[in-house]
Amino acid sequence: DATDHKDKYFEHGADAIIIGEGEITLGETLDAIFGRSDADLAAIPGLATPATPNPVSRGFEKHLDSFPFPAWDLVDVPRYKKIWMDRHGYYSMNIVTTRGCPYHCNWCAKPIYGQRYNVRSPENVAQELKWLKVSYSPDHIWCADDIFGLRPGWIERFANEIERLDTHIPFKCLLRVDLIKPGVPEALKRAGCEIVWVGAES
Repeated sequence: DATDHKDKYFEHGADAIIIGEGEITLGETLDAIFGRSDADLAAIPGLATPATPNPVSRGFEKHLDSFPFPAWDLVDVPRYKKIWMDRHGYYSMNIVTTRGCPYHCNWCAKPIYGQRYNVRSPENVAQELKWLKVSYSPDHIWCADDIFGLRPGWIERFANEIERLDTHIPFKCLLRVDLIKPGVPEALKRAGCEIVWVGAES
């Protein structure tokens, strides 16, 4: 929302807004704020300020496996789990395997990634699921991607790796109807998928 409407955020007192992917920009911004670097905030790529509302853009990271797994250790997981159990009777965590979507559905906002699509390797995602299973024992996983397993053969490789690691966790994901080719439902089932949400493409 801030990427789409940064002027309104500045009008209401925001000092800075990260545009696009945030990890590297956020790190550089915090280093500058806390004196770990001499960088001028106005010169940090991807960081908009009232003085520089249209900053130099930061390139998109194509190699998503280079990022560490999410810092769940910073979350009060027992409280998170209790809320899920109280509200739904089971305990779900989420993962993200991709960034962006190449399609042009007219109801979808694209302020962060545009029409780009980058994906983690199926092996990397399966390793994250194994880590979550061992560390936090979730009952369920919500794959929070705009679109799951778009690349041909990705879902099949993912299912193979889940079986190899014996790390099945029931999950749900979002796909397009026209991507559910022969073999895909079977691979999703092998990987542990219980629900596939499909969008109304436009």
